[in-house]
Amino acid sequence: MNTAKEVSEALVAVDSRYIEKTGSAPNYGAHIRIASGDEHWECEIWIKSCTLPNYSISATGKTPESAIEALCDVIDNLPSEEERNLREFQADLGRLIDKGRSFGINVDYVNPLAETAKRLAENALTYQSGVRA
Repeated sequence: MNTAKEVSEALVAVDSRYIEKTGSAPNYGAHIRIASGDEHWECEIWIKSCTLPNYSISATGKTPESAIEALCDVIDNLPSEEERNLREFQADLGRLIDKGRSFGINVDYVNPLAETAKRLAENALTYQSGVRA
C-alpha cells in the first residue's frame, strides 16, 4: 500500500467489512491518522454519533497497512447481531428486575424474571461461537 488511492480503497473496504458484520453503516467511515510524536498509525471507524459513549472502534499499527489490518481484526471479532440482541435483552431484563425490586413489586413477579436472567447468563457463558464439536 504505497499510494493515497490504495489507502483510500483499503479504508472503503473496512467500511464494507463493518457493514457486512453488523448490518449497519458506520456513522463516519474508516479513517487513518498519525499524530505528532506518535510512533504508530491509528485506524478508526465511528460506529455511532461522537456525542454518545463508546462511539468508535480503532486499532493501531506501525504502518498504515498494519493499522488497517488490525482494525479489520477488531471488526471480525465484534459480536454477531444475535449476540448483540441477547446482550441487550439481558441488560434490559436486569434493569427490569432491579426496577421491580425497587418498586417493591411482589416477589412472585420478580423471581421468574430473575430465574430467566440466570438461565440466559449461563447459556451465554457456555456458548462458543465458531467452535465445532
